[in-house]
Parts: sequence; structure tokens; C-alpha cells
Amino acid sequence: QALVRLVETAPEVDAVFLVGDVRATGALLEANRRGWDVPGRIAIAGSDDNELQECVSPPLTTLRFPRYEIGRRAAGMLLDRLSGRSTGPAILDLGYEIIERSS
Repeated sequence: QALVRLVETAPEVDAVFLVGDVRATGALLEANRRGWDVPGRIAIAGSDDNELQECVSPPLTTLRFPRYEIGRRAAGMLLDRLSGRSTGPAILDLGYEIIERSS
């Protein structure tokens, strides 16, 4: 519904990024249901790189984060803090990768 309101109130918008592939997939399905060309009328991208995103039509463009490394580093920082050791920088950038598909 939010995608529909956005397109109706701001027709100049030609792309949306949604946090989470589940939300982006919902937007993609709604655009398909309404007959909107994706990515011609509106481009849609998500994040998480859920493996199911290759199966929707068109396949969803997404961001891939190093989830395992994020968890490993977070656990290490937590253990360091609990033991009184320095946790290092408060912000740690582990990057991301754009997985460009057809949406």
C-alpha cells in the first residue's frame, strides 16, 4: 500500500529502496499486480539478499551484507566488553555488495 500511495502522490519517483527483501518483494508483487513495468516505471531494490529474490519476476536487486562476519565481530566485541577489554572502534564498516538483478 505504501508503494501505491508513493506513486500516486509523487509520480516523479522512479525508484525505491526498501529495508529488507521481504518488503521489497511485497512492493514488487504489488507493482506486478497493478501492471507497472519494473524497472521501467519504477525500479525496486531491497536488502538482505534472501535466496528467494532470484525467483521473483523480475529478480530483485538487493544489497548483500557479510552477515556471518557481522555476527562474529559483534560477539567478539561483546565478549571483550564483558571482560573489561577495549572493544575497539564504536563504528566498524564491513561493507556491502550490490547484487544487481533485473528490478
